[in-house]
Amino acid sequence: MMNVNEILTFLNKVNATWDDKQECLSGTLTIDDQTISDLNIAYKNKLIDEMVTIEGDPLERKVSRIPSKIDGKIVSCKIFDLIGDINIYPSVDKVAIERPVHPPARMLIFNATECLIYDRENKELEYTGKLKHYINITSVWDSLSKCADDERDGQLTFLYRKKVDIFSKYPVEALDIEFDGLERLIRTLNDLDSDAHKDAKCHILQNALFRLLNHVESSKRFGYLLENFTKFSINFDDAYHAYVVGFSFDDLRKEYEEKHREYMVKINDLISSSLVRALMIPSALYLTATRTQAIFTSKDLSKGLEATIVNVGIGIASIIVCVVFAFLISNEKQSLTSIKLEFNSLMGRLEDKSPQAFGTIKEFRENVRNRLLLARTCFKTLSVFNYLAALISIIWVVVRFIPESYLFNVFM
Repeated sequence: MMNVNEILTFLNKVNATWDDKQECLSGTLTIDDQTISDLNIAYKNKLIDEMVTIEGDPLERKVSRIPSKIDGKIVSCKIFDLIGDINIYPSVDKVAIERPVHPPARMLIFNATECLIYDRENKELEYTGKLKHYINITSVWDSLSKCADDERDGQLTFLYRKKVDIFSKYPVEALDIEFDGLERLIRTLNDLDSDAHKDAKCHILQNALFRLLNHVESSKRFGYLLENFTKFSINFDDAYHAYVVGFSFDDLRKEYEEKHREYMVKINDLISSSLVRALMIPSALYLTATRTQAIFTSKDLSKGLEATIVNVGIGIASIIVCVVFAFLISNEKQSLTSIKLEFNSLMGRLEDKSPQAFGTIKEFRENVRNRLLLARTCFKTLSVFNYLAALISIIWVVVRFIPESYLFNVFM
């Protein structure tokens, strides 16, 4: 089977032309050996009719029986307008009349002034002019059919609010219209079967159609829609945007309420774990106060040395406890800082995405900020207590090395 380019080459070679009614395509060639070969190839590929007319011969002949002794004469052939799945049309207007909303898989627009190729599977082809507008019209119909309650041959029925029938009829003048907003409409209705907003989108589309076409005669509705497509697409976009804002508002509010609970739990966990670990501070003080011994109360040197070792060990243990707690508090502060940065970033994104939703969760934002402030205050207080405990432990151990009589004289 010949491809589009081979068909186009043959049409140009035979100077193909349409009749006055643009219904039959024919071509002429000067007979020679190459011409006879080309005609036979075209016939085998079902591009031309089997019967041809030779200049000066009143009878038609089969392509396979063209005599080779008549070189120089003109042979005329009838060209089919359907070769395999490739349709040949004289103009885009003719395509719009015969196939207003369902283009063939492949077609060739051929006439004396232009030659256009359309291939549904070839995404690299770019279309301009009337052919582009015709494809846009078929895209409009396809988009509407996705939300139609019933689709028959050349008719769409919508039942939302009130029955609206649309027929696939439009004047060829619609091929000169630029369809602003078509890409947005197609993008919005894309993958409708897997879309969570399918029902809402269809209702919004049908409502926009009803408002635009309710007063128009059924047979003229599609043409009127094409003429006023920009107005229709704006109405649809505005209505859908309003729906999305409302839907997103509730959705975002619920999402950030859950985030609020998560942050509150995280902060409370940090505070609780820090308070539990803070029990290390009184434990260290208790150990220092009850287990250290006064060196000069020892009865002999060995007892004094033992008391010294015990006091130093207890002092070091108390300091280690305080240092470990200081590192724990520092780590908790870093975690708190990370939570604060994450929370501020989240609130910033929410404010950009939906100022309305951002305003409704003001109380939640204040709760988290207050809890962050409480946690920071708690950590600072525990840090102060920890430093005081370390200082007291050191002083207490040192005091146990000083004679009681000296201390009595100093403080009395």
